[in-house]
Amino acid sequence: MVRRILPNRDRVTRTIMVVDDDPISLKQITATLKRDAYEVLAFSDGESALYRLPGLDIDLIILDSIMPRMDGPEVLRHLKDNALAALVPVMMLTGKTEKASVEKALQLGAEDYMAKPVEPAKLLERVAKLLEKSEKRVILSENGALKMPRIRGANRVHLDLSTIEDITTE
Repeated sequence: MVRRILPNRDRVTRTIMVVDDDPISLKQITATLKRDAYEVLAFSDGESALYRLPGLDIDLIILDSIMPRMDGPEVLRHLKDNALAALVPVMMLTGKTEKASVEKALQLGAEDYMAKPVEPAKLLERVAKLLEKSEKRVILSENGALKMPRIRGANRVHLDLSTIEDITTE
């Protein structure tokens, strides 16, 4: 898949999945990222994000921790249990600031953890660093030093959704 270069920019378009049940936070994060020319796919719950992930080309996932039905750590667990999805960097962006919450998220595989509310400039700085780190892994892969499959429509990820409770019966 060829990524398009944005006019007057020296970087390619990156797609970021944002998962947050708070509509105000979701809107603010999405607006901040879009202003910096990122493509944003916004989801209000973890189940929807996991369900849609296999057909998407995602460069980064920003994930809230406190959500109904399936919290952020559970979503992160599902992502990291899948070989392909595990390669997409995840940033936890949440109101939970206790040391135990941070340690749990990092232990589960999050690459960054930020507390809400977040300054837009600080968010964009951390996003850029995570994407740069991820891009270096892709470059290594293209040079043959590291094989890193990407999540793409043609390379669908199978997430085991059978462990997720059926919410339609509630």
